[in-house]
Amino acid sequence: MPDRFRTLHIRAAGGEVSLRTNRGRLARRGASRRGTPLVCVHGFIIPGIYMLPLAEQLAPHAEVFIPDLPGYGASFRPRPLPGPVGLADALVDLLDVLEIPAAHFLGNSYGCQVVAELAARHPDRVGKLVLTGPTVDPQHRSALQQIIRLGLTAFFEKRGLPTLVLRHFLKAGPRTILATLHHCLRHSIETTLPKITAPVLVVRGTHDFVAPQAWAEEVVRLVPRGQLAVLPGAAHGLNYSSPLELARVIAPFLDYAWCKTT
Repeated sequence: MPDRFRTLHIRAAGGEVSLRTNRGRLARRGASRRGTPLVCVHGFIIPGIYMLPLAEQLAPHAEVFIPDLPGYGASFRPRPLPGPVGLADALVDLLDVLEIPAAHFLGNSYGCQVVAELAARHPDRVGKLVLTGPTVDPQHRSALQQIIRLGLTAFFEKRGLPTLVLRHFLKAGPRTILATLHHCLRHSIETTLPKITAPVLVVRGTHDFVAPQAWAEEVVRLVPRGQLAVLPGAAHGLNYSSPLELARVIAPFLDYAWCKTT
């Protein structure tokens, strides 16, 4: 993988946050246009590393930041583990440390719950919002239903993602998994979405059983300024399994000068 991204460890949100970014390398590579910074927020348990395939597609045209949220990956582990609201506030504190007045945000899966709270609570810090595979569908808000749907979706993910997920689940341990599952299922994103004033792009794959079509359409209906994009043949981890296709969809929405055709 190209060396566009480096890993930083930054004191923010009450501890040391691990962060991958192309900041400082964008100018050296002669980018013709620098768009609004993009913060990519990972999903359930798995840290930001699986955001890199998408980030590499967008890196030539904007500063991209991929934090490991507090409690996950290489970042510090607060106790008790914060839920979507606490993680959203932690991201705002990270923006302050990085001296970023406002940014675009992209969330995947559980990360959508986090960035939705951020956009609702701190509208001045959000440019545009991309929700890929948003959770949790209120019609299927149970641990068993979510596990079954995630298992079905895994058959359509790019080879390597299920293994990567399993490795980080084992590393996180049952305490973190159960606490995150509790936050994920308890949080009602459908009550937060109507409070978001930023433009929102919802993206799902046709093989995403975690975020079915009816739920994706409901998300678009709930936000005041929403639109939907569906990627044929894609699954739940769009940023890892379908990064090129996802970049083609979100770059025009984020006003990035991205024109790769291969």
